[in-house]
Amino acid sequence: MRIVTGTLLAGITGFAVFAAGAAQAQGLSSDYAAAFEARIANPSDTTILGAFIDVAVREGQYDQALSTTEQHLIAHPRDAKARLIAGRLYNHLGSYELARRQVNHALEIGTLSPEETVQAQDLLRRIEKSLSGWSGSLALTGGIRSEWIEFDNGTDRDDVSPFGRITGTLRQDLKTATRDAIIYSGVVEATHRFFDVDLSSTAGDQDYFRGRGSVTWDKGLPDLGIDSLRMLLGGYVRGESFDSNTDETEFGGSLRFTARPTVDSFVFAGITYGWIDGSQSVLADQRLNWEAGFSHRISGSWSAGIAVKGSYDYANGDQIGESAQVEASVGGIVYSIPERLVWTHKIGVAFGERESPDLSLGLPFMVNTDFWQVSSQHDFQIGEKQYISLDLIYSETEYDTATALDRNSLEAILSYTHIFN
Repeated sequence: MRIVTGTLLAGITGFAVFAAGAAQAQGLSSDYAAAFEARIANPSDTTILGAFIDVAVREGQYDQALSTTEQHLIAHPRDAKARLIAGRLYNHLGSYELARRQVNHALEIGTLSPEETVQAQDLLRRIEKSLSGWSGSLALTGGIRSEWIEFDNGTDRDDVSPFGRITGTLRQDLKTATRDAIIYSGVVEATHRFFDVDLSSTAGDQDYFRGRGSVTWDKGLPDLGIDSLRMLLGGYVRGESFDSNTDETEFGGSLRFTARPTVDSFVFAGITYGWIDGSQSVLADQRLNWEAGFSHRISGSWSAGIAVKGSYDYANGDQIGESAQVEASVGGIVYSIPERLVWTHKIGVAFGERESPDLSLGLPFMVNTDFWQVSSQHDFQIGEKQYISLDLIYSETEYDTATALDRNSLEAILSYTHIFN
């Protein structure tokens, strides 16, 4: 366990040094420069044009992507593949009428390959849905979760368990100048594993289910000197079943504000308030959560962010628990092959503390907990609608009571996701 932990931390430390170097770099990435040079050297090659557009969009160079595409189409108006590329670009930017025009033109020219024709028809269906005011997606995820826990008394525990998850989102465009929308979303997940969080005295294998459904009003606000200021006001219902003795059910509301002070930066802040009085083996009857954060693109596709969040639990009007956590992360594209593979990596660190009732023995007295963790998240986009994820999370937890043992844990999650839209 300690060897694995040391290897993981060494690798993460090395990557953090690399990310810090990237943060000091100025301008666009080497991928963008190489794609731009290839585009200049081969101005009529549509494949190279598509590769350049992909890189430009990833780096936020939308004006350059648009102007390059339009210039190519002026010189080559019957290039069907370029028309399809333009349709994808306009669809990405939310200009659905222009996107539909370009894709229809590409199909009318009739020189697309069979594979490109299927792609164009699929894109056209999505564009028509967006123009109708409704768009959505459904994602199916399956994978394996492994966890190794080392306790202070020298004992170890490990678990390998499969899991499945279904995530759905439906967006209703209200067709206002500020692009307001109603967003309906839901997620259901199930697995079979031991549950070693101090919510149950049961140590055997358990079935674990969780689900959440929400309705959110996404409202654009007057700029007031802040670019892209938006308010998200919603309601939700959430449920988790830890074992045969512990169930948590919550009904609540949320309020979140987001803004982009610059084209490269993003800020957010929000709160949720939920009622959990109908839960089983949970002492609290109300819960308040809060969060705030900031992220900034530091170089090319790489971004760095920091966030703080916390919660307060209440029972009969009295506070019985609280938590606070600080997170920092750096992430971006590590490697890509146009139209074949995009490998992104995000590394994060977090630390915090919580105070809560000790439910492991069903006792109401408070327990203070300090914890920190390092996470490494890899996503491999292997198609327009498929990606593989590998997450590694190392955590250390210390308790101020003898009823719970301090512990180190290493969790690995490997999953595959297919998106339908």
